[in-house]
Amino acid sequence: MEYLRIENDFPRISHSAVTLGKFDGIHRGHQKLVEKIIEQKQEGAQAVVLALGTASRTILTKEERCRVLEEMGVDVLLECPLTDRIRHMKAENL
Repeated sequence: MEYLRIENDFPRISHSAVTLGKFDGIHRGHQKLVEKIIEQKQEGAQAVVLALGTASRTILTKEERCRVLEEMGVDVLLECPLTDRIRHMKAENL
């Protein structure tokens, strides 16, 4: 699994299925979201998890989260701090 920490611009990842959330722990809701993007791998898409605001107050460590998501079949984990710029970004600008 590829791990990327976003500092400035979002990377361009072609043909991907993305789920967005905090992913501070991997509870049943997170598992369902990941299962949905994993299904898209059959169509040739990369399974991408975009974890927002994960710098503090996490249930899992970064290493634990990476291991669990990789075991689930995730191809790319993007970690992104939840800044004011991102908080106020319109969906079509992502």
